[in-house]
Amino acid sequence: MLAPEVSDILTFTGTRDIAGTYAVEIGDLTDEFAVIAPFPWGLVGGIVGGVLGLLAVAAVTVYFVVFHRRRAAAQ
Repeated sequence: MLAPEVSDILTFTGTRDIAGTYAVEIGDLTDEFAVIAPFPWGLVGGIVGGVLGLLAVAAVTVYFVVFHRRRAAAQ
């Protein structure tokens, strides 16, 4: 309880595993907070790594195909 015209800061911690908007009610006061899902950096890194890996394999393949054709043409 607080005296009239007196304010104080109330801090509490809540945890939710599912993204969404949640309501908070303390006495006759209500408010809400939002839980935002984290950005999937692991997925993005995996996709970028996969694409770079495929590009590297393609570059090596093209190099060896061109190298062997030049070598065969020189003989």
